[in-house]
Amino acid sequence: MNRPSVIVVAHICPFPKNKGNAARLLSLLEWLRSKGFWVVFILQPLHVDSPEFIPQLARIVDEVIVVEENGLLERMRRLMLLPARVGRRVLSALYPSMRLISLDGARSDHTDIDSKCWPATLRAVAAAARRRRPAIVLSEYAFFSQCFAKVPASTLRVIDTVEVFSRNAEQFENSGVAANLVSTRESESVALSRADLVLAIQSDDAEFLRNLVPTKRVITVGHVFSEARPRATSLRRGIVLFVGSSNEYNRHGLEMFLANAWARIRNACPEAVLEIVGEARPSAPVTFAEVRFLGRVADEKLVELYQTAHVVINPQVIGTGLKIKCVEALSAGCPLVVNQAGADGLRDGAGTAFLIANNWDEFAEHVVRLIQNDAARLELESQARCFAADKFSRSRVFGELDKCVDDELAERLKG
Repeated sequence: MNRPSVIVVAHICPFPKNKGNAARLLSLLEWLRSKGFWVVFILQPLHVDSPEFIPQLARIVDEVIVVEENGLLERMRRLMLLPARVGRRVLSALYPSMRLISLDGARSDHTDIDSKCWPATLRAVAAAARRRRPAIVLSEYAFFSQCFAKVPASTLRVIDTVEVFSRNAEQFENSGVAANLVSTRESESVALSRADLVLAIQSDDAEFLRNLVPTKRVITVGHVFSEARPRATSLRRGIVLFVGSSNEYNRHGLEMFLANAWARIRNACPEAVLEIVGEARPSAPVTFAEVRFLGRVADEKLVELYQTAHVVINPQVIGTGLKIKCVEALSAGCPLVVNQAGADGLRDGAGTAFLIANNWDEFAEHVVRLIQNDAARLELESQARCFAADKFSRSRVFGELDKCVDDELAERLKG
């Protein structure tokens, strides 16, 4: 018997695993393979860091189709829009309170989600659907829901939202941080309404989505992170670890932490050293003492850093979705300090599995206490592991999705 097929449409490659959305996508692909699906991966390469990672992707799925953006009119349109997009980002950074208006009169920070999908991607999905007759088509983010019109009526249409672009849009305007993408409720609702099943990455997002598309089934599918090796008995004392990609939210949070908390931590703990893993960088040259930029590191090295760091922080103050770096730290049993934004979807562990700060003074106090008080740190490490084992296990994360997919496909077979 032929294996049932699933078509996954995405704009990111899950390798290298240096970003939260890549790790999320990889865990979904692994789950689909564990279910016995023949996985066709259609990549519309908007954000592929390095083409050399495509062969690595090909080893974990059955087919990879890389869409080429063709058509002279489409290339010309994107080329003409590029200077305007760059200009708006520069102005937004310089004048965060300014409300920029595009030539068609629309707010520039509100993007039509459907505009992210290329015509060539629609054609690629239609061709794959004719060939494979998929049981499921999954759009990673809501960008590709137009593709659902190109598949058989019996296909289960799924959107893995990852982020909810119209949730708390005001926070970006008020903070001065340029969001990756902010959508109107109307645009996001239209895109999501094409799905049969909508996946939220955490419970706060799920609640918002149920109000946004009340006629659709919304379930929560968090992030799986395997239990890491035990923490080292001898830590690198004073090491404060931050792991983050180059997105604007990480950069902004890091800058705020350095400006408002780091000097206080260093005054109380002269041995404190901040290690930054990943591509997060402040926009201005760093003049603070004992700050080390390690850049990208191999997976094995990151495991070692989590094992030996004294404290792990996520100073991000804005952004929606589940913070994968928090999942990683908790799964490794690290003592973790976050701001309110870092606790999205994890609040049932606040105060026991990790510490949450309401302001920068409190953030510094938490870090200092964990460096100076071994008993408090060890208790937090123990609770972090227990929390992670329950919340991020494969059975917990994929249990509802597993049952939902089985039920939906069985119902379609009856029909």
